[in-house]
This record gives sequence, structure tokens and C-alpha cells, in this order.
Amino acid sequence: MKLFEKKARDERLVAEINRTYKIGFFVFTAGIGIDLLLSAFRDSAFPRFEWLVFMAAQIVCAVLNVRKGIVCEDADAECDILPLKKYLLISCAVGAGTGLLSCAMNALRYWQNLSFEHILIAAGATFVFVFFCTSVLTMMAFAVTFYCAKRRRDADMRALLEEEERKTLD
Repeated sequence: MKLFEKKARDERLVAEINRTYKIGFFVFTAGIGIDLLLSAFRDSAFPRFEWLVFMAAQIVCAVLNVRKGIVCEDADAECDILPLKKYLLISCAVGAGTGLLSCAMNALRYWQNLSFEHILIAAGATFVFVFFCTSVLTMMAFAVTFYCAKRRRDADMRALLEEEERKTLD
């Protein structure tokens, strides 16, 4: 049960991340409220609007965290080297989950029209393609987010040091 252990956390990081998630929650809530209003006044709401709102809230949270120089709230929040093993494992898990979901959706869509062998071949090809693409894109997103946050954190640290140096000279 290592997942549910209480870990020591930096209170400053927790406070900053909580502010970010609060803004993301408001974006998500406002978007879902707009979607409810749209669906109440017309027969069919924009079908992908919920997905767009969800992604917008996630992107807002990620951008705000990067602007503060934070990647995540665990031990790797302010490290200087990309935790490659951790991010590769997460990327592969995301790729596997997405690949399995795509296989299941395609199998359910074509199970009446194709034979079992054709469905297996199509599901295997779908899984490999989706797994690879999703894993690579997720790892790229992690790397870009990490290096942008690190660059921002380093710039903030340089500005702080320059300000302290200026104060000591005055």
C-alpha cells in the first residue's frame, strides 16, 4: 500500500498547486455550466464540448504550474534532472490504457461485420499504433513541461540572487 502512504510535502508547493487547481476547477465548472445552458436551449449540444472544457482546465493548470516553476507536487517537483524512469513508466501506462480502450472501442464497433481473426489483427495493429503514438506524445509533453518549468525556476532564482546582490551593494 505504498500508494496511500503519507509523504512529507513542501507546504509552499502544496499551497501553490492548490491555487492552480482552484483556478482549473473554476474553468472546468464554468465550462460545464455553459454546456448545460447550451443543452437546455437546443436539442443537441456540441458533442465534444465537455472534452474541450476538460482539456482546457488541464492545460490551464499545467501552464500555471510551469509559470511558477513547478512540475508536480512530489519529490521531483523541483529537481534539476528529468526523472526519466518515472515519466517513461507513466507514459507507457497512459499509452497502454489508451491502446486498450481504442482496441475495445473498435472491436465493439466491428464485431458484427468482421470475423474474429480480422478483429484480432485490427485490434493488435490499433493497440501498437495507439500505444506508440500516445507514449511518445505523453513523454514529449512531460519533457517540455519539465524543461519549461526548470527554465522558469532558474530565471526566478537568478532574479532573486541579482536582487539580493544589489541590496548588499547599496
